[in-house]
Parts: sequence; C-alpha cells; structure tokens
Amino acid sequence: MKFFNKLSVGSTLAAAALFASVALGLGGHASAACTQYDPNSSIQTPVFNNFCGVPNGVGDEPDFVRIRQSANGNNEDNQNNPDYTNAVTAACNTGEKFDVRTYVHNNAASGFNNNGAGTSIAKNVTLNMTAPLNTTNTTFPFMSSISASNAAGVQDSATLSCGSKQVKLTLVPSSVHIYSQQYNWNGLPDSAVNGTTRLGSPVLGSGDVWGCWEYRIVVVYTVTVTEVPPVVVPSTGECKAIEDFVIDTKSRKVSLKVNGNVSNAQIVGYKIDWGDQSTPSDKQSDSHVYAKDGTYNIVASVIVKFADGHTETKTAPACNLPVTIAQQKENCTKPGKENLPADSPECKVTTTTTPPTTPTKPVVLPNTGAGNVVGIFGAVTIAGAFVHRFVLSRRYNG
Repeated sequence: MKFFNKLSVGSTLAAAALFASVALGLGGHASAACTQYDPNSSIQTPVFNNFCGVPNGVGDEPDFVRIRQSANGNNEDNQNNPDYTNAVTAACNTGEKFDVRTYVHNNAASGFNNNGAGTSIAKNVTLNMTAPLNTTNTTFPFMSSISASNAAGVQDSATLSCGSKQVKLTLVPSSVHIYSQQYNWNGLPDSAVNGTTRLGSPVLGSGDVWGCWEYRIVVVYTVTVTEVPPVVVPSTGECKAIEDFVIDTKSRKVSLKVNGNVSNAQIVGYKIDWGDQSTPSDKQSDSHVYAKDGTYNIVASVIVKFADGHTETKTAPACNLPVTIAQQKENCTKPGKENLPADSPECKVTTTTTPPTTPTKPVVLPNTGAGNVVGIFGAVTIAGAFVHRFVLSRRYNG
C-alpha cells in the first residue's frame, strides 16, 4: 500500500496536515510493539495503529492518545494543530481547557477492502475513552482503547500534570466530536467520554472501519479545570479525660489533671468543679481537700477557642468522675481497744504523776575563818569536859 496512494493532491495535503498533528511533539513511548512503516505493505487483515516512523509527521501510531492545551476549543483547529503530545504540564488555572484526541487507523491495505466485503474490513469496532472527571488530583491520565471482533485491541494514554495543585476536571458540554475524511466533523454525545462509542468509516457509527489512510478516524473532546476550594479542616475540641487521679484518705485530699483533645482549635482554659459547692479550679492540674466524708461528682472541662474565634466550655462523660470520700483514721493503740479510732475518748491513756520528795536541807555552819574554827572547836571541847565532870560528880555523890 502506497502512503496516501488513493488521495487526490488536495485531499492528500489536507489529510497530511490533519494526521501530522497527531504525532508531532511526541517524546513518549508507544503503548505496543509496532512495525516500521512500509509504503509497499499489503496487509490483508485488520490491524490497528501498528506503523512506526510514518512520514509527514505522523510518527509512531501506537502513540494514538494525545493531549494539548486548548486555544479555543474549535473543532476545525483540531485538524491541523501540531501541538498534541503525550503529556502536558500546565498551571491548571480555573477555566483552563485541554483537548484530548484519539487516533484510529486500520493498517490493512485498501486493495483488500473489496467495497466493504473484503478481508481488510474491521468489524464491530468500538472506542472506549476514559477520563478522570470530577475527581480531585494533581495528575490526570486519559486512556483510550480500540477493539474489534476480528482484530486485536490496542490501548494508549496521555497525561495532564498540574504540578502540586489539586484541581478537578469536568467535560466541556457538547465538546465530543468525531472526524473522518468521508463525513468530516460530527458531534457525539457527552456520554462517549467514560463510555463506549461505535465507530465507522466510511459510514459513521456502522461498526465497520475500512483499511487504508483515507478511512482513518479522529475523536476529540475538551475538558476544563474547576478550581477546588481550599479544604476546610473541621475545628473541634473536647475534654478528653481526667488523669493522674489520687485520693489521700487520711486528709480527704484529691489531686487530678485534666486533658483535652482539639483539632484546628486551641485550649485556652480549664475548669474543675469539685462537686461540693466550693469554688471551681481554673487550673489543668490541681488538688482539693473535702471538709467531710461523702460522695461527690467531679466535673472537669476545657475551654476551647475554635477556628472562627468563638470559645466554648466543653466536657465529656470521661471528664465526669463520681468519687466517694471516706476519711481513714488511725486506730487506737490502747490494748484491747485496737478497733477504735485513735481520737476516741476510750483510747486516751491517763498517766499518774508522783510528786517528788522534798530533800532535807544540810546544816550550814557559818564560815568564820580558820582561827574561829579552832576557837569553836576549843570551846566545844571545854564545855564537853565540864559537862562530863558534872555528870560524874552527880553519880558518885548521890
């Protein structure tokens, strides 16, 4: 089969411009193995998009899905615009449009078409085009697959990249169009994207695609960028738990800590209601001494400032704690009374104190000096002798 061997000079130039725009600018890889283009090839049975190195800018036919940044969405512009490629990187601003194009060529030789009854006719040909519409992402693959009842199916894809920008793509209504040299441009329903379309050339929608260049088909649709609004992070806050809870049973002292849980919010305060009509605490960690035994309901709260600036006092079931206070007293140490509280009157031990005996005071002699002591001693001696003599004289004279 000669390249464009069935076309007039005028139609040859138009077709060359049309199909050259399919492959120019390609830098990607073909989706399947292909055969080097041979102008004298005489393929007798249907084969889709199988030639590599096709002249006049067609290039490698297995790269049959292409994308470009759309200038104006004009269908006629899609015939001869050469800037379709396998991948496009763009700013993806709101309203920006992109054309996605699929190229279909039955490589069988026209000499075997036999006016629609030959061996080269591809039967029941369908095109399935998949587009990532209405999904948020930064990269979007567009895929097409061609199938027939008497030919092997082929598949290819092209990619739009928006860098790190999260966007959505939507189909431009009524933008799906199909072209063949026999019937020029015709509209297809929007459902052809992410759906199945029955192809045909020379007859639109017949399902039969004849072999050779003049029966090639192009399908184009346009997508537009929808800016995704910033993700709003919910602002939430709650009292999470009462932690580090301790009771001192001897003093009726309770200690605890309050913890909260927030997302896109801030804890700006705390509140602990001890349940005994005392002044609530405004601390995260605090202690409280109860005046008497009893059961009390401790309610802890966190004060949350939300993203919009308003504040709320938030509690939760985990921050409500019933507690029974029963003071534990020391036991009696008096033998036989060990089960009584230490402050029981029966535990009081009475102690008897014996007053101390007053000691006899010693005789104190006056200190008259050394001479006086001798004089006193002498005087006492003389007096004693006198008394002794008097007693003896009474004894003998009487």
